[in-house]
Amino acid sequence: MLVDAHVILSLQSFQIVTYIVAGTALLVFDWFLTIEAEIRYIWHPPYTLGTVLYFLTKYLAFMDSGLAVYHQVAYSLSEKQCAALFRVTGLMVMLGISLAEWILALRVWALYERSRYIAIIILVVGISSLVFSTVGNIAFGQVETFTAMATISPSLPGCFPHEGSKAAYIGPVILALTETAILALTLIKAIQQSKGGTTSFMRAFFRAGIVYYFCLQAVSQASWVVLAMHMSDFNYLVTGLQRSMHSVMSARIILDIRRAIHGDVVGSDETNGNESIGVIVFAGGREDGS
Repeated sequence: MLVDAHVILSLQSFQIVTYIVAGTALLVFDWFLTIEAEIRYIWHPPYTLGTVLYFLTKYLAFMDSGLAVYHQVAYSLSEKQCAALFRVTGLMVMLGISLAEWILALRVWALYERSRYIAIIILVVGISSLVFSTVGNIAFGQVETFTAMATISPSLPGCFPHEGSKAAYIGPVILALTETAILALTLIKAIQQSKGGTTSFMRAFFRAGIVYYFCLQAVSQASWVVLAMHMSDFNYLVTGLQRSMHSVMSARIILDIRRAIHGDVVGSDETNGNESIGVIVFAGGREDGS
C-alpha cells in the first residue's frame, strides 16, 4: 500500500520533535544532578564573572531548547513564522555554543596567568570564529525552506524544515578548529605544570578541560557524519545535543573549579600560587561567604 507524502512528512516532523526533546532532556537531567552543588558553590556571594558566566551558559540553553520545542509543537504556524522561529533558534544556539567556547578560552587564559599574548590569541580566534559562524548561520537560513504542517492539516502542529545549503559546514569546521586550539594550549600548560607538581585546584583545570574536550568532540564528529551523509533529519538531533553538551560541560567546568577551590581551602593540599589566577577569573564565595 502506498503511503501519502503528507503522512510521511508528518511522521518525519514528529521524529524531529523527538530529537529536539532529547537535547532538552539532557539539560533537565544534568540540572537534577548538579542543583545541590550549584546552590552550595554558585548561589552564595560574592558574585563574580564566573557566577555570571555560569548562569548564562546554564540557563540560556533552556530558553533556546524551549523555543526549539515550541516551533515543533505549536499549531497554526505559517511558513513565514516557521522561518523566523528557526532563524531565531539557530542564532541563539550559535551564541550559546560561542559562550561555552569563551568559557573554555577564559580557563586557558587563567592557566597562562592572564598572559597578554594568550589573550590576543583568544580574542583573534574567538572573534573570527563568531564572525564566520554568524555568516554561515545567515547564509544557511536564507536558503532553508519550510513546510508549515498546518497547511497539510490544521490538526498537525509545528514546522518541517527542508535541507539547506553547504553553509551548514561552516559552523562545525570553526567549532572543531577552536576546540582543537584550546586543547593544544591546555596540554602544553599541563606538561609544563606537571614538572613542578600541581594542587587539586590545578588538576581540576586540566582534567575538566581535557575530558570535556573529548566529550564535545564526540558530538562534533557526529555532526560531520550527519552532514557528509546528508542525513538532514538527524541534524536536529546532533545540533540539540551539541548545544546541550556545551551548556552542560562549560557550566560543569566552573562548578568543578568552585568545588576544587573549596577543597584547597579546607584540605591539606599545599598551594603553589596559581590558584589565585583561577579565583580572579572564575571563583566565588566559599561556604562561609568569605
